[in-house]
Amino acid sequence: MINRENWKAVNKYLKYRSEVDQISDESKRLEKGWLLHLLLWAQEEYFSEAPKIRPTLPEFILNSRLDGKERPLSQAFVRKSISSSRRFLCWLSIHEQGYGKITTAWLDTIKPPRMPEKLRSHEIVTLNEIYAIASAPTIETWEKRIRAAAVFWFLSGIRIKAFTTLPLKAVDLKRRRIQQFPSLGVRTKNQKKCCYLSIRYL
Repeated sequence: MINRENWKAVNKYLKYRSEVDQISDESKRLEKGWLLHLLLWAQEEYFSEAPKIRPTLPEFILNSRLDGKERPLSQAFVRKSISSSRRFLCWLSIHEQGYGKITTAWLDTIKPPRMPEKLRSHEIVTLNEIYAIASAPTIETWEKRIRAAAVFWFLSGIRIKAFTTLPLKAVDLKRRRIQQFPSLGVRTKNQKKCCYLSIRYL
């Protein structure tokens, strides 16, 4: 069972992150998910006793899948979850009373464990293959749209979420460019602003 005071502390921290650090709603959602592992690690113990909890936090997170799948968590997820937990515990020791046992020396031990690296196979799409997609025969309008979208995806590397939220006003035909601006409603990673200049292949 999750300690209620710990849960309240996490929610107070997330509110701080929104109001003071001004993180986006998406970043807040992700951080909440990472901190769930911290709450499950502590169980009924108070965070004030964190240095005494066993197994250690890195060891626990390494083996704490919550979706029932057999494969281990990815290196990226483990790293982000531990980093988020460390940031929260550091905040707790500074901004809240009663957490004197959470020392800088102990916080230094909260780091990602060594994990065997997995070789990733990347499928590369060549320019000739993009030419082939661009010249593929189409009949219906929706087929032409899919063909144009596929070519744009491969040439720009745009994220699917950003692409599917591009409004018409983000398409500047006169200057032949796509404005990936959050202010226009485009859902980019971390609300980053980007502009894709057109090239002759489009």
